Amino acid sequence: MKTGDHSKPPLNEVEITRQQGQSESEQTVSSSNRGSSLTDAKNYVPAVHEFILALAAAPSTTDLLPVIAENLKLQTGALAAGVCSYSPSTRELVIRYIATDESNITSAQRLLGRQLIGFRLHLSPELEHRMLTEVIATPEDLSEMSFGFISKVIGKAIQKVLGVDELAGLSLHYQNELMGSVFLIMPQKRKLPALDILHVFAHIGAIALHRKNYEEALEESEKKWHLLYENLPGGSFMVNNQYIIEDVNDKLCGITGYQRQELIGQTCDIICPKGPHYCPIFDIGKQRIHNDETAVKTRNGELVPIIKSAIRLSFGDKEVIVENFQDITECKRAETEKIKLEEQLRQAQKIEAIGRLAGGIAHDFNNLLTAILGNVELLLVDFNKNDPRCGELKDIETAAIRAVTLTRQLLAFSRKQSIQPELINLNEFIGAMQKMLRRLISEDIQIITEFGKNLYHLETDPGQLVQIIMNLVVNASDAMPAGGKITIKTENIHLDQTAARKIPEARPGQYVCLSIADTGVGIDDHTQDHLFEPFFSTKELGQGTGLGLSVVYGIVKQHQGWINVFSEPTQGALFKIYLPAIIDISTLKPKPPVLIQNLRGNAERILFIEDDAAVRKLTKRALSENGYIVFVAEDAHNALTIFEAEKGNFDLVFSDVVLPDCDGLQLIDTLLRRKSSLKILLSSGYTDHKSQWQYVQQKGLPYLPKPYSLPALLEMVRKVLGQPQLDPS
Repeated sequence: MKTGDHSKPPLNEVEITRQQGQSESEQTVSSSNRGSSLTDAKNYVPAVHEFILALAAAPSTTDLLPVIAENLKLQTGALAAGVCSYSPSTRELVIRYIATDESNITSAQRLLGRQLIGFRLHLSPELEHRMLTEVIATPEDLSEMSFGFISKVIGKAIQKVLGVDELAGLSLHYQNELMGSVFLIMPQKRKLPALDILHVFAHIGAIALHRKNYEEALEESEKKWHLLYENLPGGSFMVNNQYIIEDVNDKLCGITGYQRQELIGQTCDIICPKGPHYCPIFDIGKQRIHNDETAVKTRNGELVPIIKSAIRLSFGDKEVIVENFQDITECKRAETEKIKLEEQLRQAQKIEAIGRLAGGIAHDFNNLLTAILGNVELLLVDFNKNDPRCGELKDIETAAIRAVTLTRQLLAFSRKQSIQPELINLNEFIGAMQKMLRRLISEDIQIITEFGKNLYHLETDPGQLVQIIMNLVVNASDAMPAGGKITIKTENIHLDQTAARKIPEARPGQYVCLSIADTGVGIDDHTQDHLFEPFFSTKELGQGTGLGLSVVYGIVKQHQGWINVFSEPTQGALFKIYLPAIIDISTLKPKPPVLIQNLRGNAERILFIEDDAAVRKLTKRALSENGYIVFVAEDAHNALTIFEAEKGNFDLVFSDVVLPDCDGLQLIDTLLRRKSSLKILLSSGYTDHKSQWQYVQQKGLPYLPKPYSLPALLEMVRKVLGQPQLDPS
């Protein structure tokens, strides 16, 4: 009957068919004579058969100990049959179930003073060894059966109340593993079955428990394996040595787009691009592979890049491969982006290096051109206009001016040209240029303008803006030898953080976008990689300098803007130039008109510092011949010596920014501290970090870029001498 917390299992109430050849009398042995019949070994077969059937019929989820107890009570005719589980770690027997009448348990518990279910018996190593070696024990009383845990007095009292005559203990062990025990309590006048028969029952019960424990351990192991398999970080699948997929996890299904049932039983080529017979483990003989970069095939045929590891496992004579892989699509995308960014960085570094070289060359040329142009202008003043040598001087002057244009292009590319910005409306500016642009292109090319409404203003150098537009229009024309269309478009652009990230080199803000598109031959990827390099040209020898686009690039960068190019062969090209916009023009004051008059000096004293001898000689002559008293120095040291010798009696200090022994700005600061009323004029061939162009602009210091003409020199000197004095701080 039901005791403790366990449910009473089925007691074979349905008739079970006996083995063929058994008699009807053998099939109907009753519980009333089961004990006596089992004293005869020849009568044990039906009882053992029913015991086996009962254990075999028990559901896998059923606790087997109550089934053993109930069926032993039934087959032996015992008053009570109890079962204990055994814990090897604590060496404790614990009563789990007693098959008997409830009144018997109540009477025993009253005398014992405690619950029977859950009663624990601790075994010494000697007792544990005894139970492993002696399967059957027939103790004299309950005290001996409980290994002394129940006293003799209480044990005798229980036996008397229950009417117990004989006792037996059955050890349940298999392959030297003790799993529990069974105790039988026989009623008066009922004998125990033969010991051999009890031994058989104990052995069958032990085998059943061992199998049950094995199945539960196997089920637990499979649960752990499945849990691990499903939660591996990536897709996983198992394939046997016939290349058949035996299992997959959900993550693999998510990556490939297949359902689990669609993959299991299929050959591995359904997801492996190489298919069977190219397996590095089964076909090449490796034991495992680690972090192998390959791909997995999805349901729609796409290849997903993965990195996988796999290992060969053996189960008896069966071998399988367990593979686990990670989807590295995002890693590949990031790697591609990294390579692209690295290439952009290398390109920028290359252009920067070439720009420095170009700027250095242009700086030296500016000194030379200042001397050439200045001396030509002085000679032209001295010569009569009708002198035939004036024509030759004019040719020299023209060539020098062309050289000035070339150096300006180099400086624009290197972003070291000083700019003189003005407030410009790009729509009006392009409109005024259209006649000039028409003269630059052939008649079979059409220019279309699309001007944006309410266009923001730009603050830029007009000369540089002309260079940008002219270079791009001429390049577009050259790309259309059979004629075509050039579209010039302007528009206001607002870029937020999200939009700026989508455009190379972009930054958030307000911009004016100038787009120049053509319907020409287009630009291939290789050419685009070198498009803004100086002296790179796809034109025939003698048809281009290779500086046009590099100059555009330099000017745009100098204005804190950027260029994007979109083109494919035969599809034309689109250049989009973004320049920072001026939104509020009310705060910008218009430039006052320049009045070129009274350029001659009034004996003002000028200290001129210049390290280039030719420029120094020319400028001194030009200023001296036009009413100024000029002292010259080739470096800062000589300048300070002269200043001290003349006791600071100078009206103007005219200095190159970059001097061989000192920064020109440092020299100016030193002189201003000694005489705060000094007027200052600076000059340089370009505006790199050495010339501290940003500082010059911030301080509002007067600046005359090289090469300068004599009128420009005289006008700037006159202008500076008429300005208020500078704050020495």
